[in-house]
Amino acid sequence: MAPKEKKGSRHKQKPMFSASNGNAKPIGSTPPSPFSKPPPKLEPFIEKLDKKHIYITTLDTNPADFKKKVFIVPILTNTILVCIILYRIWNVVPYYWAMAAAAPELTKDDWNVPNIMERFFNFALDYFLYAVILPWPREFLLGRNINTALTTEEKANRGAYSSPVTWRMTVPFQDIEVTVRKSKTWDLACIMPGYDLVTDADSVQREVFDEAVSKALSAESMGGVSGGKARTGYALMDREWELDWSLMTAAHTVVETSADVDEKEVVHGAEHWKAQQKIETFRAFEGKVFVHSEAHGWVVWDAAAEVGTVDQEAERERIVKFKDTWMRMGREGMFFKWIEVVQESGVVEWEEAERKKELRSRARRMIESEGLDFEDTLEKIGGWKNWPGLE
Repeated sequence: MAPKEKKGSRHKQKPMFSASNGNAKPIGSTPPSPFSKPPPKLEPFIEKLDKKHIYITTLDTNPADFKKKVFIVPILTNTILVCIILYRIWNVVPYYWAMAAAAPELTKDDWNVPNIMERFFNFALDYFLYAVILPWPREFLLGRNINTALTTEEKANRGAYSSPVTWRMTVPFQDIEVTVRKSKTWDLACIMPGYDLVTDADSVQREVFDEAVSKALSAESMGGVSGGKARTGYALMDREWELDWSLMTAAHTVVETSADVDEKEVVHGAEHWKAQQKIETFRAFEGKVFVHSEAHGWVVWDAAAEVGTVDQEAERERIVKFKDTWMRMGREGMFFKWIEVVQESGVVEWEEAERKKELRSRARRMIESEGLDFEDTLEKIGGWKNWPGLE
C-alpha cells in the first residue's frame, strides 16, 4: 500500500513498482517487472476488456448460501421500488388524462396558486421517480451501457448491457466465483495519451494507479481483517470501482471451457483432470490487475501477494501496539493470556458474530479475574477498535 505522502513531495514519492522508464517497444516484447503477459488461456477474457479502463479480478470464496442471502437484499429493494413506481403510475395516469382532457377549457381562474402548486408537485415527484428511482431497478434488471467508448456493435458483442440479473441467470451461485471490478472516471487521471503506466514507472499517473489499486486490494476494502468474513463480490462496489457483469460472466465461461476435453484423450482420471484445470484457471484470476500498455498490449500484475504482504505487516504492527499497551500498564502477562484464549477459541467453529461475542465475553472475564476494572482497562486500551480481532 502506498505510504502517505508529505506536503510538496508528491512527485518524489517512490512508486510501489521498481520498473524503470524506457522507450516504447513493439507490442509483444517482455513488459518490465512486476508486470507480465497474461496466460494464453485468458485470451477470450482479455478480448472483452476496454483499453480505457483498469480491471481487478479477485476470487469470492464465500459460501454459495451466503451469496444468496446477500443477493436477496437488492432483489427485495428493487422489487419494492418497482411496486412504488407501478402504484404511482396506476394513480397518476387518470390525473394526467383528466388534465389533458380539460386543457382546451382552461380559464384564467384555473391558474391559481393552489392548482399551480399541485401540478408542480406532481410533475416534480414523477420526474424524481423517473430520473432517480427508476434507473435502479432498470439497471438491476436490464443493465446499462458501461462501455461508452465502444460502438453499438462492439457493445453488443462484448455484452456491455449485462446486468446483475442476467449475470446470475448465467452464473449460478457457487462457492468460488470470479469478481471483476472496472475503474470509474478516476482512471482519466492515469490513462492519458503520451503516458504508459507500464513503462513510465516514476510518473504521477503511475502513483494514481498505484494508490487506487493498493486501496482496492487492501484488507480494509476486501474485508477479512483479523479473521472476519471477507466481503462478497457484490459488496465491492464503491466510488472508484464498479462491477462489470458481462466480464464476470466471461470469466466464468473461460473457467468452464478450460475443463472441456475429450474424455477419450484422458483415459484415467478425467474428472480429476477437469477439476484441476478449473482450479488453475481460477488461480489465474486471483488478485490480478489488468492494464493496457501502448508498448506491450494488455499486461497483468499479480498484486495479491504484494498488497497482502503490506496488510499482514500492518496487522502485526497493531498486535505489537496492543502488547505495548499491556506492558505500559505493567500487565504484559495479560497479553499472553489473551493469545491462549484466542488459540482455544480456534478449536471451535464459530459464526463470526458468535465468535466475536464469545471472545469479548472471555476478555471481560480475563480482565476481571485479575481484579481489574473492566471498563477502565478497556478505555486504557482504546476500546474494542484497538483490540485485534474484536473491532
